[in-house]
Amino acid sequence: MNHMRQEELFELLRHTPTGNICDSMRRLGVSGYFKGLCCLQKELAANMVGPAITIAYIPKQAGYEVKGLGTFDLVRKTPAGSILLFASLGSLCWVTGGNVGQMMMTQGLGGMVVDGCIRDKKELAGQLMPVYCLGSGTKPYAEEIQCVAYNVPVDACGARVNPGDILVGDEDGICIIPPWALEDVCRQLPDIADIEEKLPLAIAAQESLDTINTIAARKGVPVKK
Repeated sequence: MNHMRQEELFELLRHTPTGNICDSMRRLGVSGYFKGLCCLQKELAANMVGPAITIAYIPKQAGYEVKGLGTFDLVRKTPAGSILLFASLGSLCWVTGGNVGQMMMTQGLGGMVVDGCIRDKKELAGQLMPVYCLGSGTKPYAEEIQCVAYNVPVDACGARVNPGDILVGDEDGICIIPPWALEDVCRQLPDIADIEEKLPLAIAAQESLDTINTIAARKGVPVKK
């Protein structure tokens, strides 16, 4: 897929509810969803959309250290438009905070996703760059976990994420679209949107259950090329 086509699909995803994207993925048998993450921003101007770059963590091990994995170093080499995923084992310690968020936003990264807690919650919530996390805390992560790798496959919030997977987030949460499925998922979205327009109208009009269930059943029928 060329860059122009990818940007066209990304623009569609920026203005599509994750609920519709989820339905599109489910009808294709594609699974990719985070569990438990909340967006710090109460309202987003547009969805967070971009390729995942990952940071992997393990439980702290005395005497084991991988050089060159400082958070600022990793942010600095992350391309603009990417979504930086901290795969931090669901840590209840703070994993990152406001200074890192400021650096990410200044570099043009598309979003911060933390499988764990953050600090400087008010500061991060006030930034334009979307931030997703499990909560906030005061205990430093370095007392319990440590960074071991950059841009490798990781498990986070109940999902496997590979570098380059497309993350799409709104106020509800985040969907994970494998690059190979991007065209097919986006092809379903107009039909899903039509269903989502017709279904509440039928419910409000107290149409028969047969009518309502017939409309809903369309969600399971993929649109072909």
